[in-house]
Amino acid sequence: STFYHPHLEVGGDYYDFITLSQTKIAFCLGDVSGKGLPAALLMANLQATLRGQSFVQSSPKDIIKMSNLLLYNSTDIRKFATLFYGILDIENNEITFCNAGHENPLHLRNGNTFEQLVTGGTVLGFLIDLNFKDEKIKFEEEEIVTLFSDGIIDAMNEDAELFGIERLKDIILQNKEKSSSEIINEIIAGIQLHAGENPQFDDITLLVIKRNNR
Repeated sequence: STFYHPHLEVGGDYYDFITLSQTKIAFCLGDVSGKGLPAALLMANLQATLRGQSFVQSSPKDIIKMSNLLLYNSTDIRKFATLFYGILDIENNEITFCNAGHENPLHLRNGNTFEQLVTGGTVLGFLIDLNFKDEKIKFEEEEIVTLFSDGIIDAMNEDAELFGIERLKDIILQNKEKSSSEIINEIIAGIQLHAGENPQFDDITLLVIKRNNR
């Protein structure tokens, strides 16, 4: 399930689901530099590049590597993007991922332990020749993976206190028995309660994947 709320009329966050086969689905969340129309154009470029590469390259690290090269060659050097790209294998219950400088997603394991999905490399579009790493993890029953933009943890109240990663973890834990869409609703409600009347300064994007019992 996903939630997207742009700060401006045209936002710079990007998320996508790409069906690769009957048993594999790619999912990604990114944040491009800037706001408004330039950010939206860079986001559209990134989306088109990723969708093309997803059917040519086999691994997240190679998809990210080629996407970085194409992005570097087609955009201003001052423009860049962070990106998390994962492939969910529903046959083997695995996720293979590469994190290119994005906020580290949270993987809730065994009902009470969070691990951050860090493996990958640096941001896209900044240097022409970069190598990336990917990692494969098991995705067991009732486990939850939460992807988010920095607009989530940077949401600020009137006392200049950030929402932060610990509040996000607490909400996920408190609602781990609920569906992915319900977890998203609880997170957004928590952010709104925290921020109060303070205005939103950045795009807010959430992607929650939960594996149900068979």
